[in-house]
Amino acid sequence: LALSVPFAFGNTTRILGKQGLFLKNASIIEQMTQFSDIIFDKTGTLTHQGKMNVSYYGIKLTKIENKYIKTISGNSLHPLSTAIYDFIHSETDDNLSKFYETPGKGIEGTIKDIQIKLGSSSFIGFGKKYKSENANVHLSINDVYRGYFEIDQKYRDGLKEVISELSQN
Repeated sequence: LALSVPFAFGNTTRILGKQGLFLKNASIIEQMTQFSDIIFDKTGTLTHQGKMNVSYYGIKLTKIENKYIKTISGNSLHPLSTAIYDFIHSETDDNLSKFYETPGKGIEGTIKDIQIKLGSSSFIGFGKKYKSENANVHLSINDVYRGYFEIDQKYRDGLKEVISELSQN
């Protein structure tokens, strides 16, 4: 009996792993029977992390501003930051003096006393929200709203079927 639980957890972990579901630890298996909801982080989980279509809407950016935005976005591993980094055709700047990342909200950094913020509208201090199927990453420079990057993410194949199947149970 003492070996049955670890054996069952180990075997279940192996079976789930073959299906592409990897658990941090086996003890979660027992807790999974109590789940009533599933929450997915959209970016990179439900969407492809490959090349995304990016557009910028707002006040025209200078070469220096583009350079600073590329520098700030290049310091984050978030897929939306990576998409902005790839979108901007500029060099980066070596004078980044401060960088902060607030998970789920945005990033900010200071280069040569210029503060750049990229993130949700509430993160950068711009109250207006955009309803869009695409991701919007808002931009402020020295606390002045400049515009937003619209990022068209491609959803993974079979997503509708997975959601339909999950919603039945």
